[in-house]
Amino acid sequence: MHGLKGRIFNKKQLYDQALEHINKAIALGIETNQNSLSELYSILGQLYIYKKEYKKAINILEKWKSLYLYTVTGNESDNFMNLGIAYSFIKKYKKAEKNILQSYYLHKENKDTLKLAYSCTEIANLYYIQYKDSLALPYFKEALEYAKKSHDLVILQNTYLNMAVIEENKKNYAMALSYRKDYEKIKDSIWDRDKIWRLSQKDKKIATISNDQKLKEEQKKRVNTYI
Repeated sequence: MHGLKGRIFNKKQLYDQALEHINKAIALGIETNQNSLSELYSILGQLYIYKKEYKKAINILEKWKSLYLYTVTGNESDNFMNLGIAYSFIKKYKKAEKNILQSYYLHKENKDTLKLAYSCTEIANLYYIQYKDSLALPYFKEALEYAKKSHDLVILQNTYLNMAVIEENKKNYAMALSYRKDYEKIKDSIWDRDKIWRLSQKDKKIATISNDQKLKEEQKKRVNTYI
């Protein structure tokens, strides 16, 4: 029951409640299936990262690695990525690099262009914050190529912005401006998409109110006719 509640709260982005129930589920040993337990450890690690409790995230994901690494659940690449991100925040860069690269290789095996765009970005950022620009740049470029293939506007926007910043720092202002223009185009596209979605939701609400009103009028007519 706690495990199910934890999953539901997590999907609703109610992270404190999710954390409470998933910790209880693990502590009570309610779920004994290895796949289910592996999933709970994965969610818990992610929740600690959301809450910026990076050492707790590392402890739980390292425990996952020792217990469930060879239990195939499909979340291995995400766990390696989250573990790498947690290590990077506490400046253990070698361990961060090892885990993020492991995630990157798994995404390559699965040919997941969207996740490859994210993992390339994370590797590039990891090198960049260590002033290893020569190592970061190829991954930033690779992230952009995968972002284009994924057709995901959010990651595409982020990668264009990253490339603009990189080129500005290299004093390649023409290239930086070009990337900045691409970034603005994607930003506008996202805004337009969200605006269309909001308007469609508003139209649905108006249509529902209109239909409810018609139904009430129809029911009123029937009552009057009967009387």
